Amino acid sequence: MLAELAAIAARRGLRYTAERSMQAAAAPSHLLWQQRWERALQALGVPLFRMPSGAGHDAMKLHEVMPQAMLFVRGLNGGISHNPLESTTSDDMQLAVDAFTHVLNQIATETP
Repeated sequence: MLAELAAIAARRGLRYTAERSMQAAAAPSHLLWQQRWERALQALGVPLFRMPSGAGHDAMKLHEVMPQAMLFVRGLNGGISHNPLESTTSDDMQLAVDAFTHVLNQIATETP
């Protein structure tokens, strides 16, 4: 990424400085929570795609104190994320709510 930044700056006759302000390791998903999400999607008949996330989600710190797994909702606009142009259909948002409800119902019926 820095090489691309340097190339763009050189083409435009610009100078830049870059310094690392944060470094965090990837946050692995907790297997049980990941399985809960997968069961929810299967119950809803939604295709499952596993993917790593390179984004700086809260999970990067939360996983140190609690289990975590994320559900990514399909986005429009070429997959733009963390940007005002990010967009998702109301149908896809409803599927996410339904999946979350399914996960909560799973937890309610599990024995500790």
